[in-house]
Amino acid sequence: MTVVVFICCWLAFFYSIFGDPFRARQLLLLPNCVNIEYLFTAPYNLLSPIFFHTTWLHILFNSILWWQLAGSIETYISKRVLVILLVASSSIPNLTQFLVIGPNFAGISGVIYALVGYIWWINLLDNKAEIYLPKAVIVGALIWLAMGFIDMLPVMSGNAGHLAGLICGCLIALIDVKTSLVSGKK
Repeated sequence: MTVVVFICCWLAFFYSIFGDPFRARQLLLLPNCVNIEYLFTAPYNLLSPIFFHTTWLHILFNSILWWQLAGSIETYISKRVLVILLVASSSIPNLTQFLVIGPNFAGISGVIYALVGYIWWINLLDNKAEIYLPKAVIVGALIWLAMGFIDMLPVMSGNAGHLAGLICGCLIALIDVKTSLVSGKK
């Protein structure tokens, strides 16, 4: 799953740069005239923006973080958990970002924040967790999130989607530790 999403992000990026940028945007991003009802009749549109990245820095940063974090979850927890995190933390943060700013957003960073939140809280709640994220990464992610909300970043940032992703990941970890419904572990 880690490899598939990684490749899809890069293929979409190359298609948008070297292929047909208009068609790539049309396929992966929400139309400017979209309304909330449209999202529920075409729910794949809540997932597709994660594959579209706008710049080289955007795709590099997100794909490296995806590779590291998703790969760790897939290896040490399970593919099932990664799929649940991917679907929940692309649809909920994308819906949140849409409600806050409209359809102009792209990238997998809401999912990245969910992966950070999941790994962070799994470690807080389960002292036997086999997955670890250095505190510096968690602190860095939280600082980046805060800087986005106070408009101190040199780039546009999907603040609402990032926060929703972080909360999503933390809640999925909490549910997983308390019930084992996510990972299926007893």
